[in-house]
Amino acid sequence: TAYTQSPTNWREIPFYTVLLDKFADGDPSNNDYFQTLWENDYRETQLRFGGDIKGLASKLDYLQGMGIRGIYIAGTIFLNMPWQADSYSPIDFTVVDPHWGTLQDWVNFIDTVHARGMYVMLDFTVGTMGDMLGFEGSAAHFFIVLFLR
Repeated sequence: TAYTQSPTNWREIPFYTVLLDKFADGDPSNNDYFQTLWENDYRETQLRFGGDIKGLASKLDYLQGMGIRGIYIAGTIFLNMPWQADSYSPIDFTVVDPHWGTLQDWVNFIDTVHARGMYVMLDFTVGTMGDMLGFEGSAAHFFIVLFLR
């Protein structure tokens, strides 16, 4: 991909904040990725709706048409607890959350945004780690090992 220089003054860029899961579902096949109980239910406000990066990409004409030049994606794009839709419960900062799309989906999205003369700002949420974390030997660690296998 090509390098895109940041604007000289971010304050001059009209931004739109997106809670990715609640915005637009572009790929229903990743909605129930881990197939856990209560992972995805479009009727519930606290469970995953299904929004993802392909859904956001499908709305770029709409956003740009409103004069938006920057998209701020709230929460983290990294692996969150399966049933947490708000993106503020990361459990692994080395894996892109498959509910949002693949790493290539993200590369394609950012290239598309930059080609439109727009920008993307990603939140890197480390202060609100998921509650499935634990130390070796703890019950939480045991659950994580079982869950992720």
